[in-house]
Amino acid sequence: MLFVMKTDSKKRLTKEDWLFAGFRALCDGGPAAIKAEAIARELKTTKGSFYWHFADIPAFQREMLLFWQIKATTQLIEALAPYDNNPADQLYRLIQLMIDLNSDAYGGFKAEPAIRHWAIFLPEAKQAIGNVDRLRLAWLRERFEKIGQEKEQATINAANFYALVMGLEQLELHSKASLKTGLTSALDQMLK
Repeated sequence: MLFVMKTDSKKRLTKEDWLFAGFRALCDGGPAAIKAEAIARELKTTKGSFYWHFADIPAFQREMLLFWQIKATTQLIEALAPYDNNPADQLYRLIQLMIDLNSDAYGGFKAEPAIRHWAIFLPEAKQAIGNVDRLRLAWLRERFEKIGQEKEQATINAANFYALVMGLEQLELHSKASLKTGLTSALDQMLK
């Protein structure tokens, strides 16, 4: 007798698959779109898969915010640590990493503004943004200080660079400017 094993042809969804889909939902439909059933439909699965990974929507939202903080800040800083002896090089490398990070898998250039909009409705998002902004600005200021700028000028350049990132991301989203070109040019000026 011949036995035939059935194999599941469907790929098992990971927590990261759900998180990416959550960001796409947030980017496309705002905070109200973060619903297990709607995201399950987009992933062509059932809500049961969602509840396998997350207790409920608030737990999912917390995971999304933590994932964003790690991917868009902590891991970037860690990736640049080997170049700590050359802070100017770190800043230029940061530009390329930010461009590489903006994947459509989780919303691309729409993700960060969507998260900032989400903070209007969700206190946890507001807190996450505050944490990320503090960490990013401190890291940027430290780079400018290590280059030799006085603390006041380093603080100004860190804020200006950060503001340019946010503005140029929006312009790139609408094909009005290049994030890489704009940031590289601005950084050239800040380092003179």
